Amino acid sequence: NSYLLPRHVPTCGVQVIAVSTHSLHTLALTASGHVYSFGHGQHGQLGHGELADLSQPRFIDAFAAVHIVAISAGQQHSLALSNHGTPYAFGSGFGGKLGLGNQHSKALPTRIDALADVAIGVLVAGATHSLAATQQTGKVYSFGSNVFWQLGHGTREAEYTPRLVSALCGVRIVQLAGGEHHSLAVDDGGA
Repeated sequence: NSYLLPRHVPTCGVQVIAVSTHSLHTLALTASGHVYSFGHGQHGQLGHGELADLSQPRFIDAFAAVHIVAISAGQQHSLALSNHGTPYAFGSGFGGKLGLGNQHSKALPTRIDALADVAIGVLVAGATHSLAATQQTGKVYSFGSNVFWQLGHGTREAEYTPRLVSALCGVRIVQLAGGEHHSLAVDDGGA
């Protein structure tokens, strides 16, 4: 359903501290580090192990024992970051945007093993690509579709696993944003 005026979304008494939405699904993060999702789920982007749509927020059981500190919704995919810097991806694997080494979709949150050796501090989803920056050094990794050079590698080749953006080496990145066909980064000096 579409609504002309804002409507309250029931949260079952939990305190929501962040939301992220893209196209047709939404993620909500609670103060206790739990994640809820709702909207279209046809690619697994809701993280419940099924492809069903949800009209109301539902707790993602796969994160029951994981404290999540950041969420990001992309076009038919979702990302979540734990308090230990562990990144998770789920939904459409188109173009490699889940960073799992292939284009397979995942209906449950899956750890991005290619980033297991580094603690991630920033994790964001673009439409068909994803970006991550490390906690300590602010090194940036990108993965997914690259038709519009949005991965920052100087080529148009898709990356199925996270690849270091060498053009940003030596710069400590503290914030990232992924758009429809572009990416942005902010360094620790505010540039």
